[in-house]
Amino acid sequence: GGGLYGEALHALQELCGAAEVNVGILLSDGVPTEELVHHDRQRILAQAKELRRKFGNRCKLHTMGFGKFDADCLRALAKAGNGEFHDNQNLDAHRLQQSFMS
Repeated sequence: GGGLYGEALHALQELCGAAEVNVGILLSDGVPTEELVHHDRQRILAQAKELRRKFGNRCKLHTMGFGKFDADCLRALAKAGNGEFHDNQNLDAHRLQQSFMS
């Protein structure tokens, strides 16, 4: 399966633009649907880079993977979004809580 990363990034851009949020956390257990359909990860990475270009450090994108996910994609998105990648492959609730407490 996959997730609609593009829609999530678009929603984050709108919320950052309205100054309602300044941090987004993308949770995934797979790969972007857009990558499965179009075989092109660059569209998603371009959206994350546009978010960073438009808002700078005012809006960050963190990513976290659960189960079987595309770590390279999530790592690249977090980097493009000036955020951090968190690997929670084993679905550890304590680790999830600790990831965003620092």
